[in-house]
Amino acid sequence: MIVLSPEEMTDLDQRTIRAGYPEILLMEAAGQGVAALASDFLQENNQSKAKTIMIFVGKGNNGGDGLVAARWLKQWGYQVKIILCSSSNSLQGINKKNYDLCKLNNLQILTLSDFLAKQEVICNNSCLIIDSIFGTGLKGKVKNDYETVINLINSIPLPVLAVDIPSGIDGKTGKVLGCAVKADLTATMSFLKSGLLLYPGRSYSGRLNVIEIGIPARILNKSEPEYDLFSLDIQEAANLLPLRESNSHKGSYGKLLIAGGSTGMGGAPLLSAKAALKTGAGVVYTALPASIEKDLTGHFLETVTYPLADENGFFAQKAGEQLLERSEKMAGLVLGPGLGQKQSTAEFLSIILKNFHKPLLIDADGLNLIARNSLFSLLNTNMIITPHPGEFARLTGYSIEEIEQNRLATASEFAFQNQITVVLKGAATVIAFPDGKSYINQTGNAGMATAGSGDVLSGMIGSLIVQGLAIDEAALLGVYLHGLAGDLAAADCTQYCLTANDIIKYLPRAFKKIIQTES
Repeated sequence: MIVLSPEEMTDLDQRTIRAGYPEILLMEAAGQGVAALASDFLQENNQSKAKTIMIFVGKGNNGGDGLVAARWLKQWGYQVKIILCSSSNSLQGINKKNYDLCKLNNLQILTLSDFLAKQEVICNNSCLIIDSIFGTGLKGKVKNDYETVINLINSIPLPVLAVDIPSGIDGKTGKVLGCAVKADLTATMSFLKSGLLLYPGRSYSGRLNVIEIGIPARILNKSEPEYDLFSLDIQEAANLLPLRESNSHKGSYGKLLIAGGSTGMGGAPLLSAKAALKTGAGVVYTALPASIEKDLTGHFLETVTYPLADENGFFAQKAGEQLLERSEKMAGLVLGPGLGQKQSTAEFLSIILKNFHKPLLIDADGLNLIARNSLFSLLNTNMIITPHPGEFARLTGYSIEEIEQNRLATASEFAFQNQITVVLKGAATVIAFPDGKSYINQTGNAGMATAGSGDVLSGMIGSLIVQGLAIDEAALLGVYLHGLAGDLAAADCTQYCLTANDIIKYLPRAFKKIIQTES
C-alpha cells in the first residue's frame, strides 16, 4: 500500500478537488468514517450511548473532520460534547460551514474555558475522546493553550481516537513537536502517513485504521507512479507467498547455502539454517570453519554442513575458493552470521563478493568487514544487506542517533548510491531498493530485540529467494513474516521472554494467518 507524506496527501486532495469533486464531500466522508470507527470501538468495548463522547476541535480541516463526526454520532444516538480549542471566529470555509451545521443540529459546543471549568463532571460521564486538533497540518512546536489541551487529554483515563494523526506528531517524520496526544487508535484518511509508521509517532498512534474518503480511482492511478514510499499489508504479503505445487520435490524449493560461524559463534549460522528450512527452502547447506564444524555436526539434523579451511576457528582466505566451488549448484547464499572479523576472513569475503554472481545476502560481521576494509565497490543489485543501526553506522559514517532520526533517508541514500537492497533492521524496519522506492514494515515488537533475531531473518529472506522470489519480494515478505511471527510469539510468551527460537517456532502460525487472508 502507498504511504504518503502530509504534502503528498494535500496534493492528492487538491487534484481531486480540481477534478470536480467537492471538498465538503471529502470532509463529510472523512468525518463519517471517524464516527463509524468510534461507534464500532465503543460497541466492541460495551459502552453505553448514555456516556459522552468529547471531541476536541481545532480551527483547520482536522477540526472540520471532527465536527462532521460529531454530527453523525449525535444522529446515531450518542451524547456528544464539542470542545473548541480556538475561537469560533477563526473557523473559515467548510470548517465554518460544518460548525454552523453542528449548531443547527443543537450539538453542545463548549469553549476551552467552559470545558476546563466543568471538566471533572464531563470526564466522569464520558467514554471516549476524539482528537481533531491539528492532524498532519501542524507546523512548528505545540505551545500555549494547545500544549495545555494535549497534556490534559493525556491525563484523562479514557480511550483516545486521533483523527488522521495524533495532534503534536509530525506527519512526515513521526517526531514529537513538543508534546503529542497519546492515542489508542487513529483514523487516517485514504492512505497511511509516514509519521504514523516511524517512531516515535508510531508509539503514539495505537491501532491504525485507513478511512476511504472517495478519492477517484483515476486521480490515484495518475498519481501512483510519483510515490516512492509503501508499506506491505497482510493481503499483499499473501500475494507474495511462493507457490507449493502438489507434484514437487525438495529440489523444487531451492538450495540455499549459509556461510558463517567462528569460535564461540557457531550457533548463529545454524539459527539461520533452521529459519530457512522452516520458511520453506527445499535444502539448506551450512558452511562452517572446519575446526568448529566437527563440534556442530548433528546439532541441527536437517541441514548439511560443509567444513571449510580455517585459521584458529575463523574462515581462512582459502575458504573463499572452497565456498565458490560448493555454491555452484546453489540458488542463493547467506553470508555473515557469526562470521567474526579476522583479516583472513576479510580476504575470504572479498573473494566471494568478487566472484559470486547469484543472489547474495550479507549480514552481521559480513557488513562490519565491508566497512572496515572499504569493500563498497564490490556491492551490486544482486545483493541484500541487513544491518542493524550499529552496523549501518559503520557502513555509512553516520552516528546511530543520526540513523535512528532519519531511517528512511539514510537507508534510501545508501541503497541508491550503492545500487543494493538495504534492510535496515530495528523499530520500524525500512526496506530500501536501488530504484529509490522504500517500504516501512508494520509488524514486529520490542521483544524481538534479542540475540539471534537477525540471524533468523537472514535465513528467512535467503529461503524465500531460493524458492523463486525476486530479491525485493523476498526482502519484503521475509521482514513481514519475521515480525508477524514475533508478534504472535510475544502474544503468548510476552515480549520479555521472547527468543530467536520462538520466532522460528511461531513461523507456522504466521504462515497460516497469511494463507487464511489469501483464501
